[in-house]
Amino acid sequence: MTFARNNTMTLRLLLLLALLGLPSPALSAGILLLHGLDSPTPWTDAVAAGAAGEAGSGASLNHAYLGGPSVDEDTIDAVAQRLKETLNPAARVVIATDETAGAFAGKYREELFPGAAVVLTGPGQIDPGGPALCGNCVALPLEADLDGTLDLIFDLRPETRLVIGISDSSPRGLAARAALERAMKRREEKTALIFPGHEPGDDEGLDIDRLGQVLGGMPGRSVAVLLWYGEDNKGLPVSDRQLADLFRAHINSPIFVLTDAVLGSGVVGGMLATGRDTGRYAMRTAKRILAGEPAREMLPEPVPATVVLDGLALARFGMTPMEGATVVNAPGTPGGSDEIATGFAPTAAAGLLAFAVLFFLLRRYRQKM
Repeated sequence: MTFARNNTMTLRLLLLLALLGLPSPALSAGILLLHGLDSPTPWTDAVAAGAAGEAGSGASLNHAYLGGPSVDEDTIDAVAQRLKETLNPAARVVIATDETAGAFAGKYREELFPGAAVVLTGPGQIDPGGPALCGNCVALPLEADLDGTLDLIFDLRPETRLVIGISDSSPRGLAARAALERAMKRREEKTALIFPGHEPGDDEGLDIDRLGQVLGGMPGRSVAVLLWYGEDNKGLPVSDRQLADLFRAHINSPIFVLTDAVLGSGVVGGMLATGRDTGRYAMRTAKRILAGEPAREMLPEPVPATVVLDGLALARFGMTPMEGATVVNAPGTPGGSDEIATGFAPTAAAGLLAFAVLFFLLRRYRQKM
């Protein structure tokens, strides 16, 4: 677990302690939802709602926010000390909702949650080998159906001739790119696949600005698939909030996603795992643990991917949802007009720069048409 040092730790520490939301008297025993971020997000809210619904009225659910992956070690140690003082008695099951929370739980489990089991889940969670590093842990995977995602893309937009895969250079990003390449095999005769920042001659990765240029310069018959982008090309963490802001500013073609963490920012949606289902499945796993099943011996059921689409994004790109799909953010709902206005923000200047950046990629695309 890496935490970058900075010179504003005193102020941040005060904020983090307030955001922990740990009331007095101390938290009662039960289940702790541990979030690596500094405050709630749509994803953490959805996970919490799913967990609470599955737990029922008699369960004790508590929350703690750690401050994000860039917080330095001194601050994390102080947050851990605060949790130690407040968690009395300690939680019996800890649900870590992201990678930062999973790393924290692995480091401090014996000190803060002695005897507790840890359920690791959420986008970017540690790999299947990770549970061995934190003892009594179980990883709850999110289903990623890339073949189903591509089927969905061509059902909604059959004219698609270019698929742009968005990922970082982490091992998870590399694995996601390989998986998309495999899924594209039966479609490669009619549709090109590129990975900006990871192509021959363009292999320096993507920072946030460059990613915005790519999104703003996508050609007409193209779509993008957000595979995994948790860090930029310098290794600095990228949050869902940053991605959502970027999408609102730069989207000019459909973007499909694998979770609903940034749904509502202009992305179409896709064959994805939802935060609410993640919370439900995590709570089911926690119940099994509380009933006496050893976490390290469990084979948890993956959180399923289902078709969830954003109604405003569909309308913007002239697409119609298929029967059986869950449609959120439908046109005409409160706030819908504002989101449409955001989606149509001018991108002409960004587009000029983006086409220069993507010139050689587009040449390759045209050659394959």
